[in-house]
Amino acid sequence: MQIRRIVAACLGLMLAAAPAWAADKVIRLMTTETDPKTQAALKAIIAEWEAGKPGVKVEPEFASWSDINKKLLASIAAGDPPQIVTVHDFYIFELAANGLIRPVDDVVAKIGADDFVPNIIAAYKRDGKTWGVPFSIGTNLLWYRTDLYEKHRLKAPTTWAEYEHNAKVLQEAGKVDGQQKTYGTAMSGGLNWFSEDSIHGWLWTNGATITDQAGKATIASKEAADTLAFLKRLSAYAPPGIATYAHAEMINAFASGATAHTEFGFRVLNNIERINPKLLDVAAPVLYPKGPGPAARHATHLYLKGWAILKDAKHQAETADFLAYLETGDRKIRMMHTVPLHYWPPRKSVMADPRFLQDPIMKSPAGQRSLAMINDAIATGVFALQESGTVQVKLGPLLEDRILSKAFQRVLLENRTPEDSLRIAAQSVK
Repeated sequence: MQIRRIVAACLGLMLAAAPAWAADKVIRLMTTETDPKTQAALKAIIAEWEAGKPGVKVEPEFASWSDINKKLLASIAAGDPPQIVTVHDFYIFELAANGLIRPVDDVVAKIGADDFVPNIIAAYKRDGKTWGVPFSIGTNLLWYRTDLYEKHRLKAPTTWAEYEHNAKVLQEAGKVDGQQKTYGTAMSGGLNWFSEDSIHGWLWTNGATITDQAGKATIASKEAADTLAFLKRLSAYAPPGIATYAHAEMINAFASGATAHTEFGFRVLNNIERINPKLLDVAAPVLYPKGPGPAARHATHLYLKGWAILKDAKHQAETADFLAYLETGDRKIRMMHTVPLHYWPPRKSVMADPRFLQDPIMKSPAGQRSLAMINDAIATGVFALQESGTVQVKLGPLLEDRILSKAFQRVLLENRTPEDSLRIAAQSVK
């Protein structure tokens, strides 16, 4: 759902009579962070803060990535917006441009503005103001199994050709008595956020973008067409049903041992620990391999999760106080430890805190490989709206409309040529 299509109606209703509040001041926090460990830590921290704030309560509300915008806009339309909402770098400026959220420089200053990694906090800055409080930085990577690589004398891929070769070898090796027991790789071809992130990242590895710095469409380039052709070839080594794959399928295919590769952030480790802990000995991440294009590079998708404060919600002072409390002290480390490494702190002091680095997953072989990789991944990563080197706000609605996954599905399911599919996509980039 694109924010622009309904925000006018929402704003018209926002100032309608608000519902009667109970005696307590209630701060509603709407978030996509639904991991059970994260929910438990958040609720515990809320209880600790409330103990020192008689008459004030915080009520967490949990929503999926696909539902968060709908739920947020519905609450605004009802005249009952939450105080705090999880924001991602690809749509925060849409919320700001439509007057739904307020600058949070006051909260950032209270936490410590100089403590934030400059290029991370910059992803939330526009027009001289900071529109979100960064919670965690993440990045997509390519995962493989070192045991299978050693068995078949493969090397970690640095190019598309090497990755394609490895996926083919492991696909063939995964066939037992005529049945495919292990697939070469997992792929996300569904109409969802993870597919958008994945395809976007692969475009960048071949030097392709959706737009140039002036906002003009570049999506129909040869480099982009070569990317879709590469992904179509790679799909031959993936399990059936990838046209519906999203983040859960990408994680579980690898963690369960069904595939030899997958793409995802460090949340993979959390799921491996839960369902197949032996894989922590052999799972390894690498940067996305480079394509053959003249501007090919290692480039992976960065995503920044943070908190925004709704502009017209009640109890602004208490909201800012709670948010600063949540993001400081041992509370920050406790929240980061609920999904280790996938939640990577955006602040220098937390990264360097010995308590933060004492997590069991970080000490596992896969965790140690991840720690060795994370700085390179963040350094080479790209934020969606900054793909061309400057912020293009219009990319947010385009990605929400699944411009990339629709383009890939036309190639994957309808057998259209990449060039034809991308010409259709380019018509959406105005």
